[in-house]
Amino acid sequence: MNIRESLVKEIKKLNKEGKILIYYEAKNEGKLTDSQVEAISKIKEIKELDDRKALFRSEYQSWYLKAMKVVKQLTPERYSEFTNLYKLDKAPKELDYTTYTISDYLNGVRVTRGYYKEEVVNPFTAFYSKFELQTDIINSISSNVESIIVDIEGTIQSNFFHSEIMVAEELLKKKHFRASGAICGVVLEKHFSSVCRNHNITFRKKNITISDYCEW
Repeated sequence: MNIRESLVKEIKKLNKEGKILIYYEAKNEGKLTDSQVEAISKIKEIKELDDRKALFRSEYQSWYLKAMKVVKQLTPERYSEFTNLYKLDKAPKELDYTTYTISDYLNGVRVTRGYYKEEVVNPFTAFYSKFELQTDIINSISSNVESIIVDIEGTIQSNFFHSEIMVAEELLKKKHFRASGAICGVVLEKHFSSVCRNHNITFRKKNITISDYCEW
């Protein structure tokens, strides 16, 4: 299994873990129907959580730390959205459904008003919706991880090619024609190799050279 396949597998596992934690807490809170309880009780991971009587808060924190790193690395444009679901960057002036976060739920914060302490925010409902949004973000990464990885590889490769071509240009200016050509050849080989890998093109020959690519 190569690095790309391992990454895809780990992200899909992370997505599954998030969904399991949501159902586990919903089960503990008595928010599931009998049929839903029966269905999730058959999930191996749910049984393992029950067997060791795991605390949801510690399980969630472990999941969040792993998920946060994945989002930051693979979809940085959604990183702020993901972390704000857990805890807002700035403390809100007042708590309502839009400003109540997962952190508030984990800390047992309740929002009431008036003499009769009327509930302004249902803690579990707010938590559930925010956690579900987090798992949706992870799910979107899981569903598109192949294209995301290809984009990242393309960016890294582009930067590498650019620096190598600059070196080749400098060598060319100094009339080191053979060295300049050799570097350009290496860049072309890497580019052709990447194109073939992305399009699942294989060769019978193991050690492919630039001449093999040209003949093909």
